[in-house]
Amino acid sequence: MGNRRVFITFLGISTYSMCNYILDTKHKVTKVQFVQEALVRLLCRDYCETDRIFVFLTKEARSKNWPVLIERLGQTGIEAGIEGVSIPDGSSEEGLWQIFSIVVKQFERGDRVIFDITHGFRSLPMLCMVLLQYARMMKEIEIEGIYYGAFDARDGSNNAPIFDLTSFATLLEWTSAVQEFVRHGNPTGIAELLFSEAKVRLATSKGNDDEAKIWRDIGKSLDSIGWQITTCRGAEIVKGKSFANIGQRLGGCEEPDVPPLFRPLLDRIKEKTGSFAHDDVENCLEAVRWCITHGLVQQGLTMLQEGIITILAEMFGLDWGKLKDRELISGAIHVKNKNSSLDKWDNALQERVGLVKRIHADALVEKLAPIFDQLSKARNDINHGGVLTEVDKRARGAEKLSKTLADSFRDVENILGDVAERDLPENTEDSGERALNGRGRSK
Repeated sequence: MGNRRVFITFLGISTYSMCNYILDTKHKVTKVQFVQEALVRLLCRDYCETDRIFVFLTKEARSKNWPVLIERLGQTGIEAGIEGVSIPDGSSEEGLWQIFSIVVKQFERGDRVIFDITHGFRSLPMLCMVLLQYARMMKEIEIEGIYYGAFDARDGSNNAPIFDLTSFATLLEWTSAVQEFVRHGNPTGIAELLFSEAKVRLATSKGNDDEAKIWRDIGKSLDSIGWQITTCRGAEIVKGKSFANIGQRLGGCEEPDVPPLFRPLLDRIKEKTGSFAHDDVENCLEAVRWCITHGLVQQGLTMLQEGIITILAEMFGLDWGKLKDRELISGAIHVKNKNSSLDKWDNALQERVGLVKRIHADALVEKLAPIFDQLSKARNDINHGGVLTEVDKRARGAEKLSKTLADSFRDVENILGDVAERDLPENTEDSGERALNGRGRSK
């Protein structure tokens, strides 16, 4: 189980006439009565005995056309098992649901499926795509192709085209993946589709497809962004390399290389990642906004408190990437909130008492300190799994934690709204201070 190739088709009740079927203008099967025979000859020639051809039949189709079709399929010489599966005629909603259930039941997990929709679901065409999407999710099938034999579109030489509609299934996958990204902040589905597309195109071109390389790089960056946010990789988020790379790479995906219907989907990706800047501490706050939007409460609490430390460290000319400087900021706020006397400060704070006092005297820190304390309690609560702790005897409910994050973020944004216009405190310890001038970017 798990690696079968499966051909799915429906047999109608019409009296079918002979014609020639042409796929991609160059692959042709002549003088066939049934499109199923043409498709099997074109697409299933290397099927083996473990593969399957399922022909779904109403009672009338079984009596009228099945004996001839099964004979013709047997003459193709393929080794796959051929099964006629009975279905109702689909003349009612109940009948359509029965068809849906019967078709899905035939799939095994991991099947690679080719779907012929020429005679299927004429009364409800969308059922085909819904069925395939459902089976893709529930049975993890891979859709290798969707085809439609357009008998009514045959030309004067009795040639009927076979339309390859696989791109519609691909678009459905993309839409689902982008929706997962936009709604839930999870870029995994998009990254997987990009990797898959790039792999095929690079293999076909022997590594010479520049567009495929762009898609591959976008996939890598999206995958990195997902992991950076879910694992709170603050330094990487501040640097913003993955976000910047997506913007640059999406700029290289221009018409006509990208199908028109895919362009809005790529635009949504760009819109989603475009608020992050290159090498900017405010990316911490953008990451918190992302977490709030997508219900990542634990990550949001962590990123908000650590983001406050990062922004204050930069404001006071410290190195936000150094542990001792980060601990100085958090320690200074902690003793301020506790109103601890100097003799109760730890040695690291006492060694830099001048800077600590300047931090305490800062009006911005005065406003941020109580928020910082609330974030500490919330983080402690959530990191201990909601079990009663010595720090906070009353565990919070999930909704309260979420509200704490949202309220704290709103307050921090309001407090930091004019931070770019502030003057840095004088006499910062580090001679290589990094001023905030120019840091504030428009939202």
